[in-house]
Amino acid sequence: MAEAVEFQMPIQLRQLFVNICVHCSPNNAQLLFNNNLQHLMEDFTRRGHEDEITKNLALKCIQDMLRHSGHNLEEFQLAVPDFQMIHRLIEEEEDEGSDEFFLDGPGGTGKTFLYNTLINVLEGQGKSVIAVASTRIASILLSNGSTYHSRFKIYPPITETTTSKKEEHHVEAHNIRKASLIIIGEVTMMTVHALDAIDKLFRKVTKSSVAFGGKVLLLGGDFRQCLPVIKHGNRVKIVELTTKSSRTWSDILKLRLSRNMRTAADSVEFANWLIHLGNSTHSRTASLGPDAIEIPQDFLLDGHTEESLVNHVFGDPENLLLPEVEEQITTRAILCPKNDDCLKINNYIIRQMPGQRRRYASMNSIESEDPEEIANFPTEFLDTLKVSGIPPHILELKVGAIIILLKNIDSRQGLCNGTRLIIKTLTDNLIHATIAAGKNKGHNVFIPRMNMSPSDCDLRFKLIRNQFPVLLAFAITINKSQGQTFDKVGIHLPEPVFSHGQLYVGFSRATSRPGVKVLWMVGPKQGKMLKDERVFTQNIVFKEALS
Repeated sequence: MAEAVEFQMPIQLRQLFVNICVHCSPNNAQLLFNNNLQHLMEDFTRRGHEDEITKNLALKCIQDMLRHSGHNLEEFQLAVPDFQMIHRLIEEEEDEGSDEFFLDGPGGTGKTFLYNTLINVLEGQGKSVIAVASTRIASILLSNGSTYHSRFKIYPPITETTTSKKEEHHVEAHNIRKASLIIIGEVTMMTVHALDAIDKLFRKVTKSSVAFGGKVLLLGGDFRQCLPVIKHGNRVKIVELTTKSSRTWSDILKLRLSRNMRTAADSVEFANWLIHLGNSTHSRTASLGPDAIEIPQDFLLDGHTEESLVNHVFGDPENLLLPEVEEQITTRAILCPKNDDCLKINNYIIRQMPGQRRRYASMNSIESEDPEEIANFPTEFLDTLKVSGIPPHILELKVGAIIILLKNIDSRQGLCNGTRLIIKTLTDNLIHATIAAGKNKGHNVFIPRMNMSPSDCDLRFKLIRNQFPVLLAFAITINKSQGQTFDKVGIHLPEPVFSHGQLYVGFSRATSRPGVKVLWMVGPKQGKMLKDERVFTQNIVFKEALS
């Protein structure tokens, strides 16, 4: 390869690379590819494409050549999941066909990588792609991604009568019409009403009566993970409101990813165990009920205290300000089923870590022009309210602490609901922090106090809380962790999980089996429930949502 590079003939160089893979049994094809990448994609680079696009165009050419020889990229452990699917979708678009696809991919199988590869390949051909997702965290992982709420103007509360605010003459309507492919990630967290609203929008702007206006549509997600949050919804209601209930679902072609790209190469057994966990096909003990599952012994934490869990995941809190520790803690997290469990862990860590603790009080009011109504809700009462989705009245923070954003501020900077940051400086009215993970990792950002109101709660008035839009995030809820990956995960179970997919999501956030440890507490449905040392908990899976 080094000798051939001198001729500056990238097409022939790619064929040489394929010939070496097929006929010369290289020890490490991925390393050979990486070492010669700039030369393999040189012709695409000269056309002005960005590096990520040129890399994927080169990979596509190599895959085509390999297929002519009866081989594929995976055979040589080149890190491209299911590239055949990329060709299938591109060919569908090129033939001007119209079809809808659902990509079923368990956590870690490379859905996001596949989305971005499709985007890069098609945009490299001068075509237009729209990429959206259900959550802001998922959207920032997509190339030029956004949430479907903001892109298509479909805002909560979303019901069966909800329609998009976009008009046919709007510039975004034109973008929909010219898009060669539209990607919607994490549709498993959408309600059927949201998907139907998108269908109506596409039909309107394309002036077509066929499903989704005849656009090539790629939906993606994993029904083993957390389903849409339905206020006061029971099992039947939640399943009824999943996207599988859409009138268009039966016409959508189902595709599947199966190889776990997140777990380490030697963790095939762990990946298979995760699938059994997500599908609820694990072995059962009849006397303990259908949801009971044994937690394998190697997952159990040696110590049986919250302090032991904290020390296992983050080390001694006294050392959290050491420079070498900061990089480690950004890839670690403690996951809990409920917010109150997270609060307890976070308060323990913030008190144990070194440095001055700053205490920030919020200013609270209600939205009303009626002086009498305002008088009925004094500030002292408003200060006591703990409402999901907004910070508490009192925030206790320290430099070096991990925090999580509760508000979408600027997705271009990576500042969206669910972003984790590390505090660098604290002043009276400003937090200086760096982004802890993702494509904006290490970027410096400033977060001021902001007005926040809960979007969906049982209060009979609109609460306005002026506070920093953050929470401590050494521990976060399992639902909040969905879509994120950690090297080391501690799962804290004061009681069993309470909703579909939570246990699966918790375990599948880790990249390896040794990276997960569980702290459990004895309860009616959790603990050593038989006369031996085995520990059981509950695995809630709505199997009707998987079928």
